[in-house]
Amino acid sequence: MIGRFRKSLAWRMAFYFGLLVVVSLVLSASLGFFYGRQTIRDAVFANLTAFRTVSRERLQEYFQERVGFVRLISRSREVAELLAFAAEGQASGGGATEESGSRRYGMLAQRAHKRLSSDEAFGAFDDLVLMASEKLTVLYTSREGLQSVSNESAHAKRLKALEGVWKQVTKKKGAVLGEMAFYEPLGKVCFFVGVPVLDDQGTMSAVLVAALNIEHLKGVVEDRTGLGQTGDAYLVGADAVLRTPSRFLAEGEVLKRKVETEAVRRVLAGETGEAVVTDYRGQKVLSAFAPLGLKDMDLADFDWGLLVEIDAEEAFAAVSRLAVRSLLITLVLAGLAVGVGFLTSQRVVRPIKTLSTVASQVARGDLSVSVEETVRQDEVGELISGFRSMLESLRGQIHQVSAGVNDLAGSISQISATAAQLAASSSETATAISEITTTMEEVRQTARLAHDKAKQVAQRAEMLSQTAHDGRNVAGEALNGLERIREQMDFVAENVMRLSEQGRSIGDIIDVVRDLADQVNLLSVNAAIEAAKAGEHGKGFAVVAQEMRSLADQSKEATEQVKQILSEVQRATGGAVMAIEQGNKAVAAGLDLGRRADEAISRLALGVEETSDAAVQIASSSQEQLVGIEQLVLAVQNIREASGQNTEAARQLEGAVRDLERLSRALREIASRVRL
Repeated sequence: MIGRFRKSLAWRMAFYFGLLVVVSLVLSASLGFFYGRQTIRDAVFANLTAFRTVSRERLQEYFQERVGFVRLISRSREVAELLAFAAEGQASGGGATEESGSRRYGMLAQRAHKRLSSDEAFGAFDDLVLMASEKLTVLYTSREGLQSVSNESAHAKRLKALEGVWKQVTKKKGAVLGEMAFYEPLGKVCFFVGVPVLDDQGTMSAVLVAALNIEHLKGVVEDRTGLGQTGDAYLVGADAVLRTPSRFLAEGEVLKRKVETEAVRRVLAGETGEAVVTDYRGQKVLSAFAPLGLKDMDLADFDWGLLVEIDAEEAFAAVSRLAVRSLLITLVLAGLAVGVGFLTSQRVVRPIKTLSTVASQVARGDLSVSVEETVRQDEVGELISGFRSMLESLRGQIHQVSAGVNDLAGSISQISATAAQLAASSSETATAISEITTTMEEVRQTARLAHDKAKQVAQRAEMLSQTAHDGRNVAGEALNGLERIREQMDFVAENVMRLSEQGRSIGDIIDVVRDLADQVNLLSVNAAIEAAKAGEHGKGFAVVAQEMRSLADQSKEATEQVKQILSEVQRATGGAVMAIEQGNKAVAAGLDLGRRADEAISRLALGVEETSDAAVQIASSSQEQLVGIEQLVLAVQNIREASGQNTEAARQLEGAVRDLERLSRALREIASRVRL
């Protein structure tokens, strides 16, 4: 089957056509299913929300009505008469009955009990309980009549259920709704309404509690009109325990069955909303929930949650049926699409099969086949016409090829002879060029050697030129140094002359100092004489005279030494002056020789520079000659390579001609096998 599918275009076209239809239908059905489910979901939630709102309002009205009715009874004359009868009974020691009480209170109490227990009043409540306001005590119950006034032992069964509502009333001093509890006197679950009983001064004198069976709530909650077969509505308390029966649970589950679902958790958290959740049975349901609002009504310090639900299976049953029908329709249309696709493909494939058969015969070399003309004007008709034109063109081309092959055979013979001659000529040319290449290589070696020698001469001439330039610079520096030496010698000679003149001045000063020393010595002698004349008083002066004489002698000796040194300095100065004069003469001679050496070096440098320029020109010319020879050698090598390539090309041409001869023979054989 798979092989047939792969080889058959008709089957593939039918399959893809059917697949396209199926995908389109499935996509359309999926979108319809999704949007239909969403629309039904919104509609169901709208219905549940409306039912929840109506039920919530009815329950609120019911509780307000019950509270108002009980409040009205608490203000009635009958309650006042029963309170008076109970008070009379307590005053008489707890023995008050219809016979033992005063006749008047007894008759009034009997009439009050008769009215409270009548169908008009008692039918709305299961029990009315009158309790004291100061302590938890039952004074009267409508179910037991006047006997309950003194029957305190029977009241213990009630107090457990009534204690909570009694405490709320006494604390609030207003009407309250009590939590549900099992009321033992009735043997049923009840909820309670408590109101204070006020006297003429507005003081609370008692508490009136009404017990109501949950059957009263079932009439409101269990009215499931419009909720289908699985619709349900129920109340849960703050402890998540059922307060009213559920459709799927027995009545005995009230105040026993705990319902822990997402909707219950949200409603007990004070939320109002809708959601798809799993209920206590494990079934998917659409749930609308809201708090009952007892706290907002100021009736209780607790609240109950109201939940309205319907199974998702029932809610979406119409969509599920629509999905099944859509699937069946899709399958039927898919089958029809495959059939139509197959028939359509046959009209396309049949002509293609015919052309395929003709193409196979043509591939075997039979061009005598023909293709019938067609009246179709679609793409298949264009294909058939094009194939017929191609077949006619192919026949004409084969005729032309046969004629061309015959002409080609003759031309190839001539080309073969020419190629052989070209190969021989190319071989001779290659030999000659090889000899020329050898000669050019020898010329290149000789030119390269000459270039190297010229380059060496140019380098040495450059070095000699540099040396001459350096010698010229050194000679110039030597002349400058000699000139500076002459200037320094002149300066030294001038200083020596000044030194000689200052030496003579020093000699004059020494003479003056010597005269002063002689005078000081003479004064010291005179002072010694005067001191000797003075006797004892002149001793100190004699010491001073002696010191003066000693200083005069030292000064005289020092001046003699300085005079000797000065004489030696003057002699040295004279020698220095003579040496300076000789040095000046030597420097002048050196300057003359330096100038002549500089002139000679300059002439030598000029000659060396001219020689260097000539050597550089020779090196440059040899370089250009070497480059030219290198280019000539390269050109000869290129000619040699080209000649080799020509030789190889001639050989390849000769081989190609032989291949053409074989091809020509093969074409003649092929043309001979084609039937026209």
